[in-house]
Amino acid sequence: MKRLTECLLVFILVIGMVSAGTVTLSGGCTPTVINSNTITFTLSNSGNDSAFNMVLTPFIQTAQATNSTYSINSLGPGGSATINVSVTKVGEPGTSGAYFVLEYQQGTSVFAAVFPCLVHFFSASSSAVLLTENSTVYKNGTALAKVTAINEAGIPIAANVSLVIPPSFSYLSSKFHVVNLTSFGSANVTFALSYPAGQVASYSAAAFVHYLQNGTSYAYFIPFVIKPPPLTSSYAPTLIEGGAAAAVVIVILLIAASLMRKKRKGSGVVQNLEKPNA
Repeated sequence: MKRLTECLLVFILVIGMVSAGTVTLSGGCTPTVINSNTITFTLSNSGNDSAFNMVLTPFIQTAQATNSTYSINSLGPGGSATINVSVTKVGEPGTSGAYFVLEYQQGTSVFAAVFPCLVHFFSASSSAVLLTENSTVYKNGTALAKVTAINEAGIPIAANVSLVIPPSFSYLSSKFHVVNLTSFGSANVTFALSYPAGQVASYSAAAFVHYLQNGTSYAYFIPFVIKPPPLTSSYAPTLIEGGAAAAVVIVILLIAASLMRKKRKGSGVVQNLEKPNA
């Protein structure tokens, strides 16, 4: 009985550890014109748990980062970190797309997230091409991201449309599309992706458009969320729900064992009273 009680306490502690702690990260570039070839990236944690062993990898459309990765030891609840990313081989002036891939550890699990932003090299430019997005994830794990590029300028524009997705996804189609937009015209493109196997989380992503015109760089992006595929059954209990049900079963077993123990003690007393004298 004592051993069973100890197991129940350990089980409840495990359920508590599973449900406790979230890491909620947000990050982006400082929206200023860059004249010193340095991009400032800020990362903050608004969750109630800490992220450890963080590795940040920058990608810039018209430039190259001096360092391929940047490390952050940890980021606790309410904490923030600022990273200055030096860049080289800067191309045309104007606005370019950039994104940062962050891999981090929470407890014994490893996660990845992407943070898109725009950077302005020497001058800021306003894109005449805008985007809309609609994504769907099917039961077989295939995700379709449908992006519409809209040209609001009175001249034709040839633009490059691409996605920013977490590294756990893989492409089942081309990674980018070149669209030739007529004056005030639009074009639709579709990206086929493979959703991470065995995952039920939602992932942040973004669609980018980039083009050059008269020696100036233009870019625009729209963030979106790729939600998990639908469940294969009408109801699938979560780990915590299943754990709570198991805890209830164990409590019932404890009560039953206690009652049986009391019953056996009571039966023994009656037998002693009824036993005749020798």
